[in-house]
Amino acid sequence: MAPVRADGREAPVSVGDPQYSRAWTRRAIELLRAEVPTDVVLFNDTAIPGVVWYPGHADHFHLRMR
Repeated sequence: MAPVRADGREAPVSVGDPQYSRAWTRRAIELLRAEVPTDVVLFNDTAIPGVVWYPGHADHFHLRMR
């Protein structure tokens, strides 16, 4: 899944971009994890709890389901 942009646009964004919203992406991940049995989230913003850094995952994340 793609991370959330701060400007609300539906366009690509990466963790280091000024348009990237950590708060909204964190909330999206929290909501998904609350509903989907998840072992790990692969994403390159390790400031989000429960996220594991993985090469090439600055512009999308994966939930590894149980």
